[in-house]
Amino acid sequence: MEIYNLIDDDTRDKLNAVHRPKHKNTERLSKRDWEEIMGTRRDTFKKVNGKVKRK
Repeated sequence: MEIYNLIDDDTRDKLNAVHRPKHKNTERLSKRDWEEIMGTRRDTFKKVNGKVKRK
């Protein structure tokens, strides 16, 4: 016999509430946003004549 059949309705509702999926984030991120999150859109620096310059 399963535990689910032995518990009362109130407890069963509480268990179902725990297992229900939460609201998912519906905001879609653009390709540029993903690149910023991953760190690929960072400034690159180069040393020129002893100075550090941004590319």
